[in-house]
Amino acid sequence: MKKLIITTIILVSVFSAFAYPLDMNGTPFNSLEKAFIPTDASFSNYITYALFKDPTVIGEGKFCVVFPSVSLTHYNTASFLSTEAGAKFASRILKLQLDNLNWIPALYAEASSLGVGYNDLATLDLGFGVSDTNWVLGVNSRFLLDCYSPSGAGTDGQFRPQADLAASFAFNVNLLDRDNLSMDFAIVTRFAYRTYTTSDIELSVVQDFDFDSIGFTAGWAVPIDVALGFSILDDLIGITASVTNINGIYYTMDYDNFKKSITMQDGSNSDTLETPVEVNLLLEYDPKLKYVDPKLRIELTDLYRLSERLLIDDPYEEIMAHVNAIVSLDVLGLVDLSVGLNAGYWQFESAFDVAGNSISLLYGWHEASTQLGYKPVDSLTLRVTLGYDGN
Repeated sequence: MKKLIITTIILVSVFSAFAYPLDMNGTPFNSLEKAFIPTDASFSNYITYALFKDPTVIGEGKFCVVFPSVSLTHYNTASFLSTEAGAKFASRILKLQLDNLNWIPALYAEASSLGVGYNDLATLDLGFGVSDTNWVLGVNSRFLLDCYSPSGAGTDGQFRPQADLAASFAFNVNLLDRDNLSMDFAIVTRFAYRTYTTSDIELSVVQDFDFDSIGFTAGWAVPIDVALGFSILDDLIGITASVTNINGIYYTMDYDNFKKSITMQDGSNSDTLETPVEVNLLLEYDPKLKYVDPKLRIELTDLYRLSERLLIDDPYEEIMAHVNAIVSLDVLGLVDLSVGLNAGYWQFESAFDVAGNSISLLYGWHEASTQLGYKPVDSLTLRVTLGYDGN
């Protein structure tokens, strides 16, 4: 009876979030790359996956330590490499010819290849974490560089760096455990900090840019994610409903320079930045075969917005924009290959994992505008994870 009461309260609290939308004035911090869906909760991505995608996997009881996981993502890679300056820059990087590396022409080429409007240039993610029987603790940071070009020519490009830092704690409670049915409830809470330049940086002054010469806006938030997961037929099929970014309101202030934004001293112009709540549904099929293990994952994202837009816009386009599907193949627990659709765009991933250390290469596309098909952008991600897998 006690478990039944708890379950009822959880179900009511989870699905009542359909009536609690927020306008999108910002983007919630998420340490997962835009252009791919994590293929599974294997060691190479287990802690990040649990903290930012599906915390109910914590019930599997994995003991892992990550120190660290580093991801570098470059956007609009194909167009950048098609330029002469971009090709030369990439060639020197690959040959490790880093002496006197002139990156200003490459930056102009990067800005000119992006087109009109706002575009992400690159992100650098760094993560540390530890997990045990029913909890995960992690610290993640991200540095994002984006660009705004009024004409798309590149010479008028303006840059805006942004840095995020989040300390997250996730906890899982098993509510029901039977042979053919189990149910878990998980909650993630995090302290999130964000800082970004108050005004854009002109491309012409990037080379001589001083972080003490420009103002920054910085703020903090304490968002909460909740998830309810079901596993049926001896974990063959998994279903997880989640509500993410509850209370995702950043309390911000303006600061004279970057140092003061870090220490949050002498701030002015107190304000708030709201980031949206999302309701998501995740379906997974995993036969857990011994040597070659195929997996299928289908994710329906932001169901509240989808229900709103279905009657207004093209239903097919809206559904495609909110559906992620991926098929992966785990070979001997060493190699993981995957292919899938991420909000209407293809993605590919290959990962190699040995003794708790992994390297992954990911290539895919995502929509950089508010309308599917209007501005597809490709990205290339290299992720290296070092750590210890106790399983």
